[in-house]
Amino acid sequence: MCNIMCTQPRRISAMAVAERVAEERADRLGRIVGYQIRLEKVQVILIRLERIQVVVYQICLEKVQVIVLK
Repeated sequence: MCNIMCTQPRRISAMAVAERVAEERADRLGRIVGYQIRLEKVQVILIRLERIQVVVYQICLEKVQVIVLK
């Protein structure tokens, strides 16, 4: 399984990068590529071997903190 998390400093750039990656992969946003910013997220709907998620720094830190505290 390959999970890729890409961090971006701002909300707009996270959305733009996610859209661009989905476009480059000839796919639509939400199938393999998603993003999460504060309360808004486009979640990956397919359960596949790979997922790409673009997030802002705060979300990345929250996810890492959950993993470390487990």
